[in-house]
Amino acid sequence: MKSRLLLLVTLLISFSACNDDRTDENWQEVAGSEIVVNNNLEELETRVIASPEKLETPVIASRSGQTSISGLKELANIKPITLDDKTLSATAVQTFGNYAVIAYHSHHEGVGGGVDLIDISDVTNPVLVSSLTYSDRDVNHVLIRSTGSKEAKFYMLADDSKKGKAYVVEGRIQNGQFANDGFREIPLLGNSSNSAQIYELYLFTGTTGIHGTDGAFQTINLLTGENIATAKVDRAHHIDFNKNCMVTLSLTHAGEARLSYYYYHLNIAAPTSTLSLGTISTIDGKNVVRLRDNRAYVALSDGGWKVVSLSASSAMTVKHEEPGQPGSLVNGLDVSNDYIFVSHGSEGLRVYDKKTYALLGQFSSDGGSANYNSVNDAQTLLLAANGIGGTKIISVTP
Repeated sequence: MKSRLLLLVTLLISFSACNDDRTDENWQEVAGSEIVVNNNLEELETRVIASPEKLETPVIASRSGQTSISGLKELANIKPITLDDKTLSATAVQTFGNYAVIAYHSHHEGVGGGVDLIDISDVTNPVLVSSLTYSDRDVNHVLIRSTGSKEAKFYMLADDSKKGKAYVVEGRIQNGQFANDGFREIPLLGNSSNSAQIYELYLFTGTTGIHGTDGAFQTINLLTGENIATAKVDRAHHIDFNKNCMVTLSLTHAGEARLSYYYYHLNIAAPTSTLSLGTISTIDGKNVVRLRDNRAYVALSDGGWKVVSLSASSAMTVKHEEPGQPGSLVNGLDVSNDYIFVSHGSEGLRVYDKKTYALLGQFSSDGGSANYNSVNDAQTLLLAANGIGGTKIISVTP
């Protein structure tokens, strides 16, 4: 199945694949002074605050009555990066094999971003092994493409507000830490980057224009830096896929949320079907979609969150929805075999039973805002980005 999907992606670039002389000329070198890498393990360790020996989520009243949650325990909290005496906001987190990465952008005023690299090979003892700051760009998302056990390339979605441009910036991981050099970039359509995913050698990105329009989903060949497919939308928010299909979440300028489904292909410009999920007020929220089996789990800011059943032969249907709450945005979510983890803004990280949708408990955002969360492939570890509150690391026992 994996080879079939890769073939379908490759067909999108058949016009350029016939040319054996393709180069990486679309990539441009990044000035070294803009990015500063910190690989001092002793210094990095001071940002990791171990949690108490036993910290379970509190009991919370749910539709099924009083329930307690077992199998989840907070291990540590990673304090956010500081840049020029400013505390940056942990805005996104993603896990890739033995690593997790946290993206940071400026909080309210100014410009500046960063990335943390965490070794999660021992899920009982995650280690902050490398960090970088980006002095004149916000970093909104980070992805890793492995090229070896301790060698990899990583990709930052970075916004330059002075130029009004969004970029993909490539860096290297060597010997398990960020390399100090070799950074290069390509510009994206749109002014503000939202999210990205990687499949093989292809990067799928989502951006928004300066006035909440002129955004786009793009497919980029990572070897050449070439844009090989584009789907124009007002606000391209999030992308996810599994071995069978892909989903995207976009918003119109008026705030209508649209879920698009791609059955057995990854052509970003040709969805199999699209479903309107209603209109939301806070259109600059995270707005995340996760694809698990034949369902899409969608975070919709003040519109709450929804579960959508996917089918190639019939229309998509909403199977469950949790309404939004005043003053608390549903920014992100992820799903394991047993739980739905919802980043609920100032309310913190809420945990729901995947089968019954019962609310089981929650973790605080430590004075920040729950922005994003990600479960590792083995479903044994959860990382939750909480803005200026840092990032929680939580063990998950099935």
